[in-house]
Amino acid sequence: MLTITQVHYIRELFYEEGKSYSEISSMTGKNYRTVKKYIEMEDFNEQNHQALRPNKSDVLRPIIQKWLLEDQSRHRKQRHTATRIYDRLKTEHPDLLEVSDRTVRNIVKEEKEKIYSSGSAYLQLHHPGGEAQVDFGTFEAYENNTLKKFRELILSFPKSNAGFAVATKSETREALLEGLAVIFNYIGCVPRSIW
Repeated sequence: MLTITQVHYIRELFYEEGKSYSEISSMTGKNYRTVKKYIEMEDFNEQNHQALRPNKSDVLRPIIQKWLLEDQSRHRKQRHTATRIYDRLKTEHPDLLEVSDRTVRNIVKEEKEKIYSSGSAYLQLHHPGGEAQVDFGTFEAYENNTLKKFRELILSFPKSNAGFAVATKSETREALLEGLAVIFNYIGCVPRSIW
């Protein structure tokens, strides 16, 4: 049996985010038939709500969600861990904490997935021919029998996976332009656009 919160989450994934039954099943860990049943359910009368009785953890979910949302503005290393949330619940809300630390860990995991894994947080990687990417990097090499760190300018063509590198003295605009001129002279052409 699913809680009301879980049912709403499944229906939100289907109706608002356009996920398929299979995708929702793998995301939530619920059986395909269970997902289908709750998505196609139209009558949420009292009988159905009886099967969806409140869970002991449902009162904790808004508190945990609030803390995790506050964590978004913090540095990654300063965010709450599941253990820290459980300890904080023991201290600040002992009257509401009627579940084990494992249950709290599961709630934290589910809420973090909702908050941090939005479907629109990706960059479409499509590169037509003639486009290039450029970036600085470092490499180590021996100079006068001493291992030193050097800088390099790397120009790559994602469509063909071709890449070219040239050693530079620094990571300045001048080094960028000089390095690109050396690479363009070597390959005999200039890309249409460079990222």
